[in-house]
Formats: sequence, structure tokens, C-alpha cells
Amino acid sequence: MHNTTCASAIARELYGEDWEDNFLELNASDERGIDVVRDRIKSFARTSFGGVDHRIIFLDEADALCVPPGTEVVTGYPSSPEVKPIEEVSEDGEPIPSVDFETNEVQSDKGKLVDSGVADFFELELDDGRTMLASLGHPFFVVGDDGRLVEKELRELSPGDEIADFGDEIGVSRCDTCGDWTAGRFCSVDCKNEGHSREMQGESNPMYGTEWSDERREKIVETLSDGRLAGENNPNYGGEFHGVSVWEMDEEAIDRFREKISKRRSGTPWEEWVVDANPEAVKEQIGRSSAEWWDDLYDDRKAELVEKATENCDYPVCDITGDNNPMRNPEVAQKVSEALMGHEPTGGNTRYSEELSHLVRSGWEYEVAKALQDAGVEYEYEPEFELSDSVFHPDFLIDDIVIEVKGVAKLWGQTEKVEEFLETYGDDYRFIVVGDGELPHHEHYTRDEFEPALVSDGGLQPVQTATVRNIEYSHRGKAYNITMKGTPNFMLANGILTHNTSDAQSALRRTMEQFSNNVRFILSCNYSSRIIDPIQSRCAVFRFSPLSDEAVAEEMRHIADAEGIELTEGGVDALVYAADGDMRKAINALQAASVTGEVVDEEAVYALTSTARPEAVHEMVEQALDGDFTAARSTLDRLLTEEGIAGGDVIDQLHRGVWEFDLDDEAAVRLLDRIGETEYRITRGASERVQLEAMLASLALED
Repeated sequence: MHNTTCASAIARELYGEDWEDNFLELNASDERGIDVVRDRIKSFARTSFGGVDHRIIFLDEADALCVPPGTEVVTGYPSSPEVKPIEEVSEDGEPIPSVDFETNEVQSDKGKLVDSGVADFFELELDDGRTMLASLGHPFFVVGDDGRLVEKELRELSPGDEIADFGDEIGVSRCDTCGDWTAGRFCSVDCKNEGHSREMQGESNPMYGTEWSDERREKIVETLSDGRLAGENNPNYGGEFHGVSVWEMDEEAIDRFREKISKRRSGTPWEEWVVDANPEAVKEQIGRSSAEWWDDLYDDRKAELVEKATENCDYPVCDITGDNNPMRNPEVAQKVSEALMGHEPTGGNTRYSEELSHLVRSGWEYEVAKALQDAGVEYEYEPEFELSDSVFHPDFLIDDIVIEVKGVAKLWGQTEKVEEFLETYGDDYRFIVVGDGELPHHEHYTRDEFEPALVSDGGLQPVQTATVRNIEYSHRGKAYNITMKGTPNFMLANGILTHNTSDAQSALRRTMEQFSNNVRFILSCNYSSRIIDPIQSRCAVFRFSPLSDEAVAEEMRHIADAEGIELTEGGVDALVYAADGDMRKAINALQAASVTGEVVDEEAVYALTSTARPEAVHEMVEQALDGDFTAARSTLDRLLTEEGIAGGDVIDQLHRGVWEFDLDDEAAVRLLDRIGETEYRITRGASERVQLEAMLASLALED
């Protein structure tokens, strides 16, 4: 009897006519996730009817979500995503972006790898040619009428359905060179080099069709004849080619280059200047060396350098060196000092951004402002907050959220101001620091972690979708999943959003503890190892073995008599063999066979269940063991193509029939060894036909 039917029968026995009021069943076709656990299960657990001591919640197929190895997923931070196979995700956890269900925006999150055992995988193909593999119970997301993301399992999807696609938002695309999924134009340095080489071929080369004139040659010779590459200064001096880039040369050449550049720039060796250097001392020395270099230049050379540095400026350039500096005039200096009194000092990176329509004081500040504007988040730049004896101007104000972008807090001396701000306004505003965590704060994010979704107003962003073209069976193999710390979803490398269940199980565990006095939970699964340990430790585990052949045969005869179905003994044997102890499978096969004809015999059963006759499998093995590979391959081809039997089913039937074949112990052991190896290779994603033929070939070659 099917497990759900069995659970329903128990509920009827316990509660009588009121069983539906005290029994909640969630099966594999229900939406899964934290929302279900929080809403449906908690709502059911809180209510009570009829004064019963305990109510029952039955969760069926709680372990049916996974994807195969080799499935590429998006990891890293949203601002700097990476692409890697799912099996390479850390078991200890790493940054993985997810989508906030409240805003539909990509956010920073963390996740870790979960081993999900073995599963049957189906290929889902989209209209644009993208494909992905997942188990039937694995949910994707569709967009509801209210714009919110709704889970929908693969088994529920059909051609024409549209699933959520965040490829553009996360920034993944095909590599320009090899076509693999990547976060950028190229997936590797080799592809980047090859791609750039292609771009410079033919008419794409800016020098295409250009002849080297005497003027061009003279200009290059003149530029290179200033001594920079003369004699030993030439990295290829001595006739040995060290490489086109100094960093690609041998260590000796690189060391010589380091020493020369160090002496030219600061007068000190590389180790002292770079490796073991004091930053402040190096800055001072570089400044002194630069000043000495400038003083040693002739006036004509200085004028030439100034003209070259300012030739692209769109504002007047004046010489304010020496006596030309207006600040040397005491009256001017006094006026400037009075004008600046009370103003905060600004850094040298302060500039007006036409794109943002306000000042920015650093490139980092620009990044945050640009991200907020691109996300449609409105803000006030540098709002004013009155303190006891000064004014505090944080970078951004978004409703009741204050954001301060700060690299090194101590350098700017604002710690005391921030402390006073939090003491004065901390109850009214949420203070976020992006950068230096030493600055007092309510929330802190690094440069890579900060995303506009962290401060958005909760409005739903529109979601792009991709249309399903086709779904078909692929193979049976190893399975993995990712458990997320925050929101239970992650993105495949092609941008499609998918779901995980461990978070829902964690929420379920808390619910089980909360309502242990009045609710009992029943979890049904194929692989108990996929249920998290905290739940398993709270359960009594019952393992059910397959039904006996006699029990299945008896029930088939009983149903046939009750329904008026003419069932032959050969048909009974075929149903028993195809069911392999699964009563539901036997009943479904009997029902399907009864519709196709008046008599249910073995021909009808084997045809409808895509099951090979035991004698056909036996014949194939005997042919291989006798050394007749051609005949064995022909039998295999008939089973796969004409009878439509899946390679995994052939393996299962081979394994079931080993000891039923008339084989001596040595031949049976050899066959089991080959079956095990073939099954492993198929589960790892290898071709079923190739591996089955290889197995037959190995049997045929044995002495």
C-alpha cells in the first residue's frame, strides 16, 4: 500500500469522521520551502478540533530535491560573482548570492554543499537553448500574479511555462571564446588571450591595411632612443630572449628589473622599498625624490611636461608654483582661511559627478551611490545632523537608514562624532558602515558585501523569465544540493533561480520542538540520510522492505476479480516481476494494461512497464559470456531502442537476475563486478549505451 494511503488510513482509524480536521498531508506536488513550514504547518499546529490529544502532520518525499555533479552554480558576492561546479562548493560554507523574496533583488548570502545521495535526473530545455538537469522534485520559480516568486517543482512544469531568470541581474553570460558559463566575457586567462587574439585579426586590427611609413618608423626610433632600452637596459640584452613582458622573464631578469626600477624611483633596493618598507617613510622618500627630479629639470622640459599634462583639460590652467602661488599673499591667505572656517576638510578625490548629479569624495563612495541609483533607491547625499558642538555629515540618508562609506576610520578622526551620533540619533536611525568595521555601527558590510537590496524599501522588482521548451529523462546519478543560510534559493550558472530544502527542514525542526505537546510528525522519504540530523534525532526510524512476490500476486488476482479483468498467469508473473515488491507499481501497471485490451497478459505488461523480459536479459548475458559480443550488442540494442528500456533499468534487472541465471560462482562474481562498475560510471554522468556495451565487451573478452 502506498505510504500516503497508509497514513490516511491510520488517521481515519484514530480520528474517525473528523480525521481530515486533525490530519495534514503535504506531498511532493505541494509548494516547498520555509514559507510552507511557517504558514501551513504552524497554522495547522496552532489550531485544535474535537479535543484530541495529538494531531498528525504527514510530510511525503521530503528528500526529493537535488541536481547532479557538474551542474555549475553562481558563487561569490553579487558584485563579483564566480561560476563553479556544484560539487566544488565548500562543505564549510562560502558566499553565494540569493534572491530576496520580499524585493526580488539579488542579495549577498552564504551556503554550503549537501550530499543528496543518488537520484533520477531530467533535462529541462528552454526556448533559448539553455539546459539544466534536476530531479523531478526539485523546485524552480515562476512569477505569481502579484509579482512574487512562487516555487514550482520540475514535475509540475510543462512546455510553455515561464521560470525566473536572473542571468542579467547577476551578470553571467557565455564565454566569448569557449561558450562556457562565466561571470564576465571570458572564463579563463587562456580564453581571454585567445579571444583578444581573435579580435585583433583582419579588419578588427586597428593597424589593418596600414603601411609603416618612414615618419612612423622615425617617431618610434626617436622615442626608443632616449636610452631606456640601450645596452644592458634592454631586457633581451645579450641575445637571450627573456619574454615580451618583464614579469614573464626568468627570475634573474625580474630581479635585475626590480633593482633598476627601485633605484630610479626611490634610490633603495626592492626588498627595502616594497617588501619590508614602512609605507609612510616610502611616501616621504618618493616625494623627496620626485621633488629632486623636478628641480633638476630644465625650464623648457618642465613647460613641456606641464603642457602635456594639461592639454586635455577643459578648464584654465595657471602656474601657481613659486612666487606665482596666490597663497603667498598674506591678504589672500587670510581671506581663504576665513572662508573655510567651520567646513570639514575634504580629500583630494572630491569631484562633481555629472552622472550622479552631486559631489563624491572617493571612488568607493561613487560605487555605492551608483549602485543605489541603478537600483532605484532614492537617497539624500551628505545630510546634516546637529551634534553638541559640531555637525555630522554622513554619506547617504535613505528614510531611517544612514550609510557611511569609510576606508580607514582612524585616518579621518570621526569615531567620536559617530559615537555621539549613535547616542543622540541611534534609536531613530539604522547606522550602516560600509568599509572599516572599527567605526561604531549597527550593521557593517565590506565593500564586496554591500548591495542596494540591504537598504531598499521592500518594493518588488520585476523578474525576467525564460520559457520551458521540453522536459525529458536524462539519467540516474550522484546528487548534490546547497543549503543556504539566509534565503532558500541559489542561482545556476545560466541565471535560472532554483531552490533548496535544508532551510525548510531547519524551520521544521523548530516547529516540531514548539508544538511537541499537541502534534506528531510523520516524514516519508526514500533516503533518510537526506533528512538533517537534528530531525532524525527526534524521530523513530521505521524501514520498510519490499513486499513478497506472493503478496503482490495475491493482491493482483484479488483486484482483477473485483474489477472483472481477465488476468492470465503469465500476466501475474510479469506484474510481480515488474513491480519488484512495489505494490503501487503493480496496481498502476495492471490498471494501464487493462485499458489497452480485454486480456492482461505478459506481452501487455512488459510493453506498458518498459520492462525487459528476464529471458531477454539472460540471453544477452549468456551471449557475452560465450564470447559472442556482436549478438549480445544486438540484443542490448533491441532492448534500448525497440522496447524503449532505460539503461538504468537494464542495470537493475541485470543485478536482480544474477543469481537467477544458470551461472557458476566465478561467472556470477565477474558479472556483479562489471555491473557495479558500469552502474557507478552511469551515475557519474557517462553514456548509458557506451557503458553497457563496454560491460558486455569486458564479459566477452574474459577467458
